[in-house]
Amino acid sequence: MAKSAKSSTYKPLAKFQTACMKGVESAFKKHHLFTGGYALRQAPEGFIQGEVACALSKIARFVTLESSVQMLLVEAGAELRGKKPRTGRVDLAVWWANGTPRFVIEIKKVYAHDSISADAKRLRQVIGRGGTSREGIVVVYSDAAKRETLTTRFAKVASKSRTKASTTSKIFSYCDEAGNERFWQAACFVVKAT
Repeated sequence: MAKSAKSSTYKPLAKFQTACMKGVESAFKKHHLFTGGYALRQAPEGFIQGEVACALSKIARFVTLESSVQMLLVEAGAELRGKKPRTGRVDLAVWWANGTPRFVIEIKKVYAHDSISADAKRLRQVIGRGGTSREGIVVVYSDAAKRETLTTRFAKVASKSRTKASTTSKIFSYCDEAGNERFWQAACFVVKAT
């Protein structure tokens, strides 16, 4: 079989998604340890972002935090004419070795009926302008009192955002600060340019 022929299960971002899951797991373990049992629910998203960036830096040439959308579009050689893309920043950007953006990442803690629709839409606005960055990932973390709640929650997130969980961590159990058993899980939702 020719090397260029890919199976239907080929995932070009798989190793990066695995690194994202390792970053969330590292963030959980560190935060749980130094807070005496608190889950990532109580941590700022920036803490998770930093741990995910550290995990990605082991396999990516460059990783930047809080990169300006405008700067990423310019560096990616994206189309800048027409309706202006959103201003602001993207949580993480992973770069090609040649110094251009490869893909962008948003980190999100999700509970109850929260959705990643707004995050997916923001990423589509950035990657939909062409250039070197054509994919994005929304990394989602959640915890709950029951395993089933996490499964249902991630299914609802996927349905509301028109994405799917491409990579999902196993469901981890832990004891919270009150000694109750709880569960947490993370997932990567891949966003493609439309």
